[in-house]
Amino acid sequence: MEQTLKLNKQTNLYEASILIQVEPEIFRRLLSKYLEDYNIDPANIEDYIEALYNVSKVSRWLEHKRVTIVIPEQEPIKLQEPERHAVNMRSLTKQEVEELRNKALVIPVDQWEFLKTPLVPWTKKGENIKERNRAYQKRFDEKLVLDALKKELETAKLEKLEVVANSVNNARMR
Repeated sequence: MEQTLKLNKQTNLYEASILIQVEPEIFRRLLSKYLEDYNIDPANIEDYIEALYNVSKVSRWLEHKRVTIVIPEQEPIKLQEPERHAVNMRSLTKQEVEELRNKALVIPVDQWEFLKTPLVPWTKKGENIKERNRAYQKRFDEKLVLDALKKELETAKLEKLEVVANSVNNARMR
C-alpha cells in the first residue's frame, strides 16, 4: 500500500514519513479539483474518502513545485526553482506566456498540444491568409514556450530525485 499524506496539526502542513510538506490551501485546491474532475459528491462518504486517499498519495506530490521535502533530523530542503529559458516571442504577450505556463503545469505533458491555438482552416481563394499566418506564428511561439517549460521540468525532476535518493541513503546509514 502506498504511503499517503496526513495533516500534522503542530505545523499545519500535510506530511508523510519522508516529510513532504504541503500547504493546506494547495492540498484543498487539488482535492476540490479532483472531486470536480471525477464528479464526486462530497456527501458520499465512501467516494470522498477514496478521493482523499488518491489526492494524498506521496507520488502525486513529489513533482509538485510548492512542496518542501525535509530529511529527518536535518533542515528543510527547499527545492530550487529551475531557471527559465528565455524565449523570443513575436505574437505572445508576457501575460499570455504566463497563462500558458500555468495551464501547462496542471495537465500532463502529452496533453499540451490542446493548449495551442487551433489551426485556421484553408479556404479555396486564400481569403484568410493573414489570419492563418498569425495563428501559425502564435502556435510556433506557444510551442517554444512549452518546449522551454518541458526542459525546466526535466531538470527539476532530476534535482528532486537526487534529494530523495540522498535522504533515503542517509537514513540507511544510521
